[in-house]
Amino acid sequence: MASGGGLASNQSGPEAPSNSVQCGAAAALCNMPASAPAPSASPPGLGLQREPVYNWQATKSSLKERFAFLFNNELLSDVRFIVGKGRQAQRIPAHKFVLAAGSAVFDAMFNGGMATTSAEIELPDVEPAAFLALLRFLYSDEVHIGPETVMTTLYTAKKYAVPALEGHCVDFLTKHLRADNAFMLLTQVIVTLYAVPI
Repeated sequence: MASGGGLASNQSGPEAPSNSVQCGAAAALCNMPASAPAPSASPPGLGLQREPVYNWQATKSSLKERFAFLFNNELLSDVRFIVGKGRQAQRIPAHKFVLAAGSAVFDAMFNGGMATTSAEIELPDVEPAAFLALLRFLYSDEVHIGPETVMTTLYTAKKYAVPALEGHCVDFLTKHLRADNAFMLLTQVIVTLYAVPI
């Protein structure tokens, strides 16, 4: 589903169920399936949650689960990033508090002397997959990197001063660098650091 301005949406999974029940004194629709006892978040990577979900907090037993639920989720978000360039750009929702708690760069961006007041921030030099890997780490401490994304994720972790994720990227490179993938990784370095299209 494409949104305005040529931006690709990062929703790739099925829409929320249309079978809803009414919740609360105001009888607002809450997208909770009538047959299910409680809502569940779609698995990570299947798209962002757009509809309000009633009592989602009760389905999460830990702070980590609650923050992981908010990853890439419009619910309670107060900032959106336009990540990437051209047709590959994605609009990604986030929560300033979570980002500022995990990164001094984001803290300065939102709370410093020259803090931005914009609700949308463009990041044309960052790959969407790498930015999502950074956010997933900040929200849940989960590391999702692979040979195709390790260098762009390392660049993003360095740019936003998240040394723990940098360390995971370096560990990944140390364990997985081989003769058959060295060229691919070197190509990523050239593209990432020097913005040279290949």
